Amino acid sequence: MPTAVKDYEGTKKAIDEVLDRFSLEYIDMLLIHSPQPWIEVNRTNDRHFEGNPENWWAMEEAVKAGKVRSIGVSNFLQEDVANIVNNGTIKPAVNQIEVHIGHVPTDLMKYCENLGIQIEVLFTTCSRTFT
Repeated sequence: MPTAVKDYEGTKKAIDEVLDRFSLEYIDMLLIHSPQPWIEVNRTNDRHFEGNPENWWAMEEAVKAGKVRSIGVSNFLQEDVANIVNNGTIKPAVNQIEVHIGHVPTDLMKYCENLGIQIEVLFTTCSRTFT
């Protein structure tokens, strides 16, 4: 899901555009890639607690319509996950998060595990220095 899309109609449109553009019958897994648009990451405290559920509701609708098989989130902190779980009807299948030897978010991982949400590890190797 494009990170700049934070509304129900925009999400529905984005899903249909991908299906049409690539002549797909369905999307195997669809993620809200970030709770914030990339332009806002580390620049604002707005976690889009209203927009992310709108994304989620459209994604849930796509699952029920057979357009998407599973839905999840990426780069979501505990409060972001709680916002989706408390406002949706389908639990995220995964939370794709950064995990590596220099960053192990144990509390977030346990929180997701307790909800039955799988952790999918994301690790970027560019511009990281470990000391």
